[in-house]
Amino acid sequence: MLVKGRKISGKEEMAAQYAFDVVDANLREKENFNELQEELHRQILQAQTDIEDLKNQLKDSKIERQHKEECEAIRKLIAMQPPRSKTQTVITDLEKEITMLEAENTAASRTLELRKKQFSLLLHVIRLVPILYGISFALLKV
Repeated sequence: MLVKGRKISGKEEMAAQYAFDVVDANLREKENFNELQEELHRQILQAQTDIEDLKNQLKDSKIERQHKEECEAIRKLIAMQPPRSKTQTVITDLEKEITMLEAENTAASRTLELRKKQFSLLLHVIRLVPILYGISFALLKV
């Protein structure tokens, strides 16, 4: 075999072939390493994306849990209240009482108005008595 214009022996040829094989193996190793590095980079990016997704899911889960706790607290407050039928009965009774009180108020107002008129009439008569009978108030004081 001729290399750069010089004939090489069998041992040199084997050494050269070994060197080429080593270089070829190193190139394949480098390609494999680069492929592994790219795959690891893709996996890292995927893991980062998964972490972000899981963070969002955790955030949503916390909000959902908070809503459930709030609903449970409201449910407990509602459960402590008396039943609607009982409350409606109380409301009806109070409405009847209000109606009765309004009627009493109207009657009391009429009575008061009548008493005012009667008192006004009494005062008017008291003023007319001396005039009609010619009695002087000065004489009445005696």
